[in-house]
Parts: sequence; structure tokens; C-alpha cells
Amino acid sequence: QASPWVAANPADPRDTNFSASPAASTITADIVHQHRYKGLLWYSTFEVDFVGEYRLPAGAPAGAPQTGVFILPLPDGASTYKALSAELDGKPVALPGTASGRIVVPIDRKTEHVVKVHYQTGGQDAWVYSPGTAPQTEVQDEKVLVESGQYLRELTDFDLAIRTDFTDIDYPRGTLSPTKPADVADGKASAGWTAQRLITRQSMGMAMPKRPNAGPIVARMSLLAPVSLAFFFTVLLAVVVLKAIPLHPMHLLFVAAGFFA
Repeated sequence: QASPWVAANPADPRDTNFSASPAASTITADIVHQHRYKGLLWYSTFEVDFVGEYRLPAGAPAGAPQTGVFILPLPDGASTYKALSAELDGKPVALPGTASGRIVVPIDRKTEHVVKVHYQTGGQDAWVYSPGTAPQTEVQDEKVLVESGQYLRELTDFDLAIRTDFTDIDYPRGTLSPTKPADVADGKASAGWTAQRLITRQSMGMAMPKRPNAGPIVARMSLLAPVSLAFFFTVLLAVVVLKAIPLHPMHLLFVAAGFFA
């Protein structure tokens, strides 16, 4: 989930001229984890209930129009959203632009506003909140690696809380550590990131617990199996030559077949 911004041009939300970041952000992510088995592999999936409340500053930069739009990009890769809603100053607003993968709320920049966004969606391996654009993530050696964003972003009056229904918590590589140790109690855990003023390009998030997958391990073992078989045949042929044993090639074939069986 990437952080939102305020754009000056309602006709073109991609126009970043005279854009602004929220003056305050209060975010909660409640995560329910589930292991799923498919195709001889275990997948670490989860459902996240996201609530973000953003206070937008009053006034626009010199030369900028006094009208604008609040833009929150929806997570990349998510295909289903439940309970998607947005409120402007406590009143529900329509979301006609969600088909483009973002929440767009028109605002009057002359006054301060509070925008609240809520949705539920699913994911795999890790949930990450990025202060800028969505980061690149990948899984290496059963660990989630998150690349830092390209640009530094400023977060003011920032509060992010992640609550999980599991205690085996971990943080993706390359992400920012919580501001205090996680609280673990009653089979649940919670971690928080707070800052009055933070300039960073690092994301924040939670990695899901994983179950060992036997398939990839067996595949790597199978790739290395001919090496040990070659050593065995080398010793076997040496003994056959030294002892003058009339070993038929079919014997070697049956030995190799039994080895792989």
C-alpha cells in the first residue's frame, strides 16, 4: 500500500505539480493469516483490513488552484476489494475512479480536511506500507525482500499500527524497524511505527509466517543427485578393474535406476 497525496489538477491526477502530502496519517492494518496448500506447495496468505485516516493541510502553494483531489493508490496485484469506502470530513463520498486502481476524492484546498479510507483485501507473503510509490518485493530463500523507494518522502505526525492473529512475527528485509518492540499477548501481536517528522525512502510492514516446502528442497537434491552417483560409479569401476570383476553394463543401469527410485 503506497501513501496518498494531494494533486492540484483534478482533470489529471497524474500531474504532480503543486502536490502535497498529508499533514497527519493514522493507519491501522489488521491481518488474519492462513496457510494454504496447493500443488504440493504451501502458500502463506492473509486478509488485511485497512483503515487510513489522513488530515490534509489547508491552503495551496502559490500559483496552484484552490481545488484539488486526494489520491490513494490501491495496492498493486490485489484483484478483489471488500467494504471499499471513503469519507470526507465524516461524510461518505462516491468512488467513481476506483476502476483505475486508485481512490480519488475531490477537495477544496482552502480549508483543512480529513479523509478516511477503508477496504479489505487479500495478499501473500507480506503486507507493506510505502511512504512513496509501491516498492518492488521478491522472495529470496524463503525471506521477503523489499527494495527501498527511489525518492525520499516526508511523513509528518505519522502513526502506523499493524495487528496480527499470530505471534511468529517477522519484518521484510529492507524495511524500517518499528519504533518500539512489538507487543505479543493472547496469541496475537502488534507493531507500531510513529514519528512526528520522518524523512525516509524505506517501507514498513510485516512478513507472514511460512511453512517449509519440501518440493523445492527435493528439486535441489535431485539436481545434485547425479554428482553423488558419478562418484559412486567412479569407485565402483575402480574396484571392478582392480578385482577383474566381469560387471555387465546392465548392472550399472539397474544400479542407477535403483538410485533414482
